[in-house]
Amino acid sequence: MNRLATDNTNPVDHSKTDDNSSQLNVMAAGNDSIKLMAESIGINNLSEEACRELASDLTFIIKSILLDAQKFCRKSRRKTLNPSDVDYALKVRSFEPIYGFYSNDQIPFKCSTLTGGNGGGRCAFYVDDQIVDLNEVISVNNSSIRLPNDFVINAHWLAIEGVQPSVPENPQLFSRDIQKEETIEGVSDKAKEKIALPIQKTNIGESLVKLKNIVPHDLSMEQQFYFKEITEACVGADEQKRTEALNSLSIDPGLHQLLPRFILFITEGVRLNIIQTNMAILIYLMRMAKALIENKSIYLEKYLHELLPSIFSCLLSKQLCARPDYDNHYALREFTALLVGQVLKTYGSTLTFLQSRIINVYVNAIKSEKSSFSTLFGAIVGLAELGNDIVESVVFPMVKPIGEKIAQVLDGHILPNEKLAAERVKQELIRIISKIIESKSMELESKYLMDNLGSFMGQLVFANMNKVKTQQAKSNGQETCLDSKKQTNEVNMSKSSSGQSEDWYFN
Repeated sequence: MNRLATDNTNPVDHSKTDDNSSQLNVMAAGNDSIKLMAESIGINNLSEEACRELASDLTFIIKSILLDAQKFCRKSRRKTLNPSDVDYALKVRSFEPIYGFYSNDQIPFKCSTLTGGNGGGRCAFYVDDQIVDLNEVISVNNSSIRLPNDFVINAHWLAIEGVQPSVPENPQLFSRDIQKEETIEGVSDKAKEKIALPIQKTNIGESLVKLKNIVPHDLSMEQQFYFKEITEACVGADEQKRTEALNSLSIDPGLHQLLPRFILFITEGVRLNIIQTNMAILIYLMRMAKALIENKSIYLEKYLHELLPSIFSCLLSKQLCARPDYDNHYALREFTALLVGQVLKTYGSTLTFLQSRIINVYVNAIKSEKSSFSTLFGAIVGLAELGNDIVESVVFPMVKPIGEKIAQVLDGHILPNEKLAAERVKQELIRIISKIIESKSMELESKYLMDNLGSFMGQLVFANMNKVKTQQAKSNGQETCLDSKKQTNEVNMSKSSSGQSEDWYFN
């Protein structure tokens, strides 16, 4: 607060807006106040004329601010001027507000006489704050107030011969059984005590519903650095670093807290790179997913609802690369089909609904009229990875309409741009069906195959089986010829050796 001198001042009347308006007395700033403020900012020997001009401007500004503050006071239906009214008046005139004075009571000021060379016996006003002794406060409230500890630096082992020691400084390791238990039953008691959140319960009849609390996972600087290095290495250009990073993801037991971040990195990366048709990054991300699935120390069940859609996107998307006719995106689809099969093999026993949902995804992709042949290829390869029984029960009934569609495309009647993809689907169906029939050692006639698989696919499967049998017969015949020749050579060698011995004996 600036000091307002009481000398050489005249009362100023404000405009009367109400019947019960009151006189507003504004004291003009004196020359001493201007000199004191100038000296506080390093300006000495300010002339009297300059002080008078500055005092006049300051008086006008203070008068305007107080008049605006009084308007705010009247609009608030109060008779006492509060510091908030002055703040509002300052804001209206684009002045910086006064910080620290928010009180409904009148603020008492005390006067202190300045002594010394620059003081000159002048008076400075200040707020009389109460001086509090910290020792007394600590002694009175000893139970509730704790003194902060001094900063110290302690050394601890991050790992000893590849094993992380159980010390408070290192992140806590959770076994696979504990992760599975938290997934099924909710947050552990230790985590609940850590965040100190009450369990919310709602009465619904006679039952109680327990809501799962949100547990924050704070990452240390080491974990943040590890996450940054791993993600950059997995999608970078250095194959050696990528191999080391994937190896770490597949065997590291301390990824429990980082697992949500890795899953989010994979899902967002797949979403963006499918839009940009960047197949190379999609391959790297699927290799990251495979490494996490192979890690036996982490439990992915509660993250499958985020991870599986990303894998299905790489398996069933219409286009994964910028040049589908030249780039081998079918290898990526086969790789992701293996991942889905691996997930089902690992978590299918605990999640009984997982297999049916995966099959429904594949069946809907095959039955959809909007699906391209690339999507059909991914669905057929994915079903083939689930086992021969599922292929027989799900794929065989749909081979006939798929074959008719492939025949129309290859003849050029519909979708001329899909010929290469249709050819790949045809070859994959022939391979899968022939493999299942050979595994059962079934002798099927051409008519039976054409009735069940359609005329187009039935003839192709029958021709392929005959071709395989012919090749096997030729290979077996060559082996038989080689064996007979070998036996003949052995007999001749034995005879020649015996004849030489007889001639030697008679000679």
